[in-house]
Amino acid sequence: MSIFPESPVLGQTITGPSGEIWAYDGVKWTHQYAYSVPPTPPRITRVQAGEGLEGGGNSGDVVLSLTPPVQIEMGGTGATDAAGAIVNLGGPFQYSHGVTDGSQPDDGEVGEYLEVTRATNITGSPRTSLLVGTISLPPGDWDLWAQAEFTTGDNSLQFAAISIGTSYAAPFDVAGSLASPQSRIVFAVPAVRVLSGTTSTVAIQASWRFTTPFMPSGNPQVRVTVRARRMR
Repeated sequence: MSIFPESPVLGQTITGPSGEIWAYDGVKWTHQYAYSVPPTPPRITRVQAGEGLEGGGNSGDVVLSLTPPVQIEMGGTGATDAAGAIVNLGGPFQYSHGVTDGSQPDDGEVGEYLEVTRATNITGSPRTSLLVGTISLPPGDWDLWAQAEFTTGDNSLQFAAISIGTSYAAPFDVAGSLASPQSRIVFAVPAVRVLSGTTSTVAIQASWRFTTPFMPSGNPQVRVTVRARRMR
């Protein structure tokens, strides 16, 4: 069955079954243009990460992300932390103001806390000085406190002293001769500031003297505790 009418008029148009358009020019029907289905767009078969990016793939959900640390020339800071970013971008280094939520400060934060306790048996001589402990401090501005407890098995302790410093030869911070020999004494050293741009080792030195030329009985001992806090 023909799609064209028997008595067309000039300029008349009709649409064919496939969407094509026909027009009558007074003599015949002329095909004007055909309805064309839009072509299928090309498919993305793979996404590959370029410079400064990571991720990609050829199936499923594909994710691209910046590769840390993002370099300055690519719009980043060249660092993975705030302090490094400030330095890389030309700003002054700024310490954090510490924690405010009751949590433990991270390494490098203001308020970082270190503690070392060591017990040393007093042997060899009734009158001597001895390096009884050390504490290693990362770079920074630290305050240190020390406490030493001297104990003997009898009342023979006549003199005791404790010092903290960056060398074994540091002068004693707290020392005292006892009015009468004792079996126990506790000394506390006030805060000492240690400011260093590199990791430093702080020495804890103890000294004692007994009333007798021989070592007392009862396992004499000095127990030292050192506490350090990053203050600035």
